[in-house]
Formats: sequence, structure tokens, C-alpha cells
Amino acid sequence: MAGRGLPDRLGYYKLAFESLLAIGWPMISTWTLSVSVLPPMWNIHWRTACEALGLAGESIGERLDGLDHFLNTIEEMLEKMTTRQGL
Repeated sequence: MAGRGLPDRLGYYKLAFESLLAIGWPMISTWTLSVSVLPPMWNIHWRTACEALGLAGESIGERLDGLDHFLNTIEEMLEKMTTRQGL
């Protein structure tokens, strides 16, 4: 049984990660739109927070590409697992 924990729980981890994305991305988008109508001081604070999280600036394109690659890798891995298990 040793070593089976990850494959057995992969669907659980994938669902948790997708749930975080489903909540996180719209939340960040909404906050970004909201701060755009506030006084400029708030925009500066929001941009600083986004940059600290790596969600703004020149690196955002690379981060989104990395996320896309990661999600594609997970999807391919799950497809291979389900094929091997006859699901």
C-alpha cells in the first residue's frame, strides 16, 4: 500500500485546486475592477499587493503560461490514469 496515497487522492487534490482557482481568479478580477473606481491611493496599494503575489507586472504572462501548462499536465495525467484503470 505504500506509495499509493498520491494516485488515490489525485482527484481530491485536483478538485481542491480547481476550487481555489474558481474562487480566487474571479475574486481577484472583481477586486481589480473595484479598486479602479476608488481613489488613486487604493490603486497603488492594490498594485503593490498584486506585484507581491506575482500577479502583476511583466511576469504575469509567464505565470499564466505556467499555470496553463500545469493544468494541462494534470489533465493528461488523469486521462492516462483513467485509461489504465479502465474508467
